[in-house]
Amino acid sequence: MHTPGTWPGSDSATRTQPLLSGSPGVRRTEGGPLPLMTEPPPAVSAETLDSLRDDARHERNRLALYRAKVLGSRPTSPGRLRELERASARAEQRLANALRLQPQPPRSP
Repeated sequence: MHTPGTWPGSDSATRTQPLLSGSPGVRRTEGGPLPLMTEPPPAVSAETLDSLRDDARHERNRLALYRAKVLGSRPTSPGRLRELERASARAEQRLANALRLQPQPPRSP
């Protein structure tokens, strides 16, 4: 059993500040709330975007193949299907986040 306010397996000396309610893992700073970002995050490189697109496509394909296997006569696992669905959703979310960070071209009137 672990002490409230600490994580199991962690050094309790590093977990002395209270957690913000509703935000697991976020610590209070002395003097108030956490500082906000003042500049936008850097844009993602074209190579990284290509890699994220490839990863998302790969995970979609793995999920599609397993769904086809579910419809066939071979044994499948509902847990494995859920795991592949989560992996596909995570890959899609990573790609969406990277695309959101891309600078938007100016709109023509």
